[in-house]
Amino acid sequence: MIELDAAVKLKASAAARVRQGVADSRTELSAAESWLEQRDELLQLDSAEVSADIGLKRALGGGYEMTKETP
Repeated sequence: MIELDAAVKLKASAAARVRQGVADSRTELSAAESWLEQRDELLQLDSAEVSADIGLKRALGGGYEMTKETP
């Protein structure tokens, strides 16, 4: 999540530099690409977490859900 936050800040900074005329649009596009890659990696991790949770529930016979009362 830290990498995604950093990519968002980099993207905003690059956009500001382009608006001010200090850099060309390639800088902004590169930062946007980095942000998209980080967001994609986060989505892949979330997907893997859901898949692992489903696999665990199936392996335990389905219907398993950990509650606060479960020791």
